[in-house]
Amino acid sequence: MIIRYLMEKDFQSIGFHETFSALKPTPFLPHKNESIYLERMRKEIYTLVAAENDEIIGMLSYFREPKYYHDGKDCVHVEDVAVHPKHQGRGIGRMLVEELKKKIEQEKKAYKIILYCAPHNIEFYKKLGFRVAETQMRLDVVEREVV
Repeated sequence: MIIRYLMEKDFQSIGFHETFSALKPTPFLPHKNESIYLERMRKEIYTLVAAENDEIIGMLSYFREPKYYHDGKDCVHVEDVAVHPKHQGRGIGRMLVEELKKKIEQEKKAYKIILYCAPHNIEFYKKLGFRVAETQMRLDVVEREVV
């Protein structure tokens, strides 16, 4: 198994959709994936993947937010940590998070990594060095039809 950055060709690989859908059931829309990928790259949102035999079996996305304080160092936001259902329990999520931590620590451009998770995942992230801090707030924004 290798951990690397997501590439456009990965949308056609076995496991991409199933892995992403482990987070939330998602319709399979391969024609949209490439345009979403390009938009994410334009916005500097990166995805690490765990790949085994050309199959995507895990993923983690992140982006950087330079802060006005901390001398402009980054706050790294982690999203969409997912492991293919057939490969859960193998430590793949841990490996993805550890790889990101290693990259961020080596670059020395960030002062923290944050993520939000479901309550049942808190212990998993604590084992990786995260701590519970603050409270997440959410506002769902839905487009309304113009009548």
